[in-house]
Amino acid sequence: VIGHAKHGPGVSLGGLYKDGKSTEFYKWRSLPYSVTIGALPLAKTAIASDPRWIGALDDWYRNEKSIPIGQPIDMTDFWSTVLKVVDGNKITSVPKTAITDRTIAIEPVLNVYLQLGVDHIIRSRLRERWGYDLNDQSLNQLLAKEAALYNTLATIDLAAASDTISLRICEMLLPAAWYALLLDLRSPVGDRDGTQVTYEKISSMGNGYTFAIESVLFAAIARCAIRRTGAERKSAVYGDDIIVPTAAAQETIDLLRYCGFDTNIDKTFVDGPFRESCGCDYFRGTNVRPVFLKR
Repeated sequence: VIGHAKHGPGVSLGGLYKDGKSTEFYKWRSLPYSVTIGALPLAKTAIASDPRWIGALDDWYRNEKSIPIGQPIDMTDFWSTVLKVVDGNKITSVPKTAITDRTIAIEPVLNVYLQLGVDHIIRSRLRERWGYDLNDQSLNQLLAKEAALYNTLATIDLAAASDTISLRICEMLLPAAWYALLLDLRSPVGDRDGTQVTYEKISSMGNGYTFAIESVLFAAIARCAIRRTGAERKSAVYGDDIIVPTAAAQETIDLLRYCGFDTNIDKTFVDGPFRESCGCDYFRGTNVRPVFLKR
């Protein structure tokens, strides 16, 4: 996870990342780094395992404290100066459509750094083991077109999927060691205009591993439904864009509901000449995607 950790493109927690200063450059050099208490041990390990990173921070710390090169430093004070422990993330919103917003959360900078390491591992495993590539939407789009032509596949979309992945379902379905790691790296609480909210969901939009975790859970549910129904083993999953054989569609929807996920009936298509997935709207095999005005 540490080997694949990286800074993301979005805004992170702390005033230093405002006004467009959200690139890697600012995230490496803007100190102290924000991190939750759960992620603190892994954050220290990540920093200490990179000679360039720990060396640069050592230079910065010595300059801040006027400590000459060669003189030992107090590592307890070093870590408390370099890292700022925070309770959790900050709840905000971004435009979803012209009339509605999407709730997201701004994560501590080192939490996101490590979360994206988890994201990389899960993406690579999904691609290697099950053939679902979360870096490429083309399989979903191709199968949506096939479904609109031949009516053999169903496209399923969920309502507020990333905000309804409960801690309990993750505890039940994920290996114990992975669940413990996700708990360490998540934000347990969020600040909403000065009010602290305790999360019962595993993560928010803004967390670096949310998309990968929802994808692997939905993929497992879809594959289970296909096995139970004996349907053709053709499927695709990209976040909450799920494609399964029509024969397994109802079982998939029922299993999703059992696990706490509601189907978006306005964007789920089981029968007929229309299918929608990953930004493509197919009517009898022709992409009829309209223009969307988000502002």
